[in-house]
Amino acid sequence: MKIFKNIKNFYLLWKNFNFGIASAELKVKLFRNNESVSYKRYEKIKAYIRSKYGNIIDNYAQLSYDVDSSANKHIEKNCPIWIFWYQGLESAPDIVKMCVESVRRNAGDHPVIIITRSNFAEYVSLPEHILTKVASGKISLTHFSDILRFNLLAAHGGIYLDSTVFVTNMNGNNVFDWCNYSLYTCHTEIRPDTDIAKGLWVSYIFAAGWGGNPFARYMVDMFNAYWENENMLITYLMIDCMIALAYENISWAKEMIDAVPANNQNIYVLADNANEAFNDELYTKAISCPFHKMTYKKEFLIESNGSKTIWGKFIEDFN
Repeated sequence: MKIFKNIKNFYLLWKNFNFGIASAELKVKLFRNNESVSYKRYEKIKAYIRSKYGNIIDNYAQLSYDVDSSANKHIEKNCPIWIFWYQGLESAPDIVKMCVESVRRNAGDHPVIIITRSNFAEYVSLPEHILTKVASGKISLTHFSDILRFNLLAAHGGIYLDSTVFVTNMNGNNVFDWCNYSLYTCHTEIRPDTDIAKGLWVSYIFAAGWGGNPFARYMVDMFNAYWENENMLITYLMIDCMIALAYENISWAKEMIDAVPANNQNIYVLADNANEAFNDELYTKAISCPFHKMTYKKEFLIESNGSKTIWGKFIEDFN
């Protein structure tokens, strides 16, 4: 079954884009964990996007924007926190509900706004060609959320969190105190070129200081142009390819991202080790940062083989 799926995907990528991208994607499937193959795949994809939508990149590169200027608005202490769950929280998995409640507990003066299929149009106006392709399934709900998050940030500013980000607060400080920055994201660690984001950003935690933030507007314009012309997603991490193109070609965008200090280096430790038997060392590492990227695709156990798990202890302490 996998062989037929890979062949079909190869054909669709060749038909919609070019042979180079199709073959690069197929090689990634065939040679998993090969860093060179992964790197070449993303380079080809970025080159394709650059060749077709480079005018948008160039226009934003010409903007005069001083990241350090006090005249530019930073992330405010009462800006909205946006969370998206298309069907509404009533039908969301338990882990999503727990994550949202953790955000609310730690939001301080930030209003937490849940975006759903019923209310997103109250906050943003999306082009008809995007709505049509969402309805037809050409744009998945996962990638609709990519589009929606930057439209929300471009229109209103604020903080976007994926619905599976669990927030903790060990020291009583405001974990969303990012008022010294016009853009903020999770900056884990410097990673090799095989990682499209190189550890410098994550798309599931992204904050922009105000409505009209140029980085958010750049992303909106890129998504609008892409989906006006294309009928297929070029790669699952297209959002990161577009951010990478800004980082590599727009000086002020690079300054914005580079200004964010290293933070939340252990953001994946909890989810990766949740079902391990509890031990102090691993648990201390898991709770060493305030943000934890979880998933609704994995069952988290409170006990395993009669012993309390890392997740079981975490729920005792933070839920």
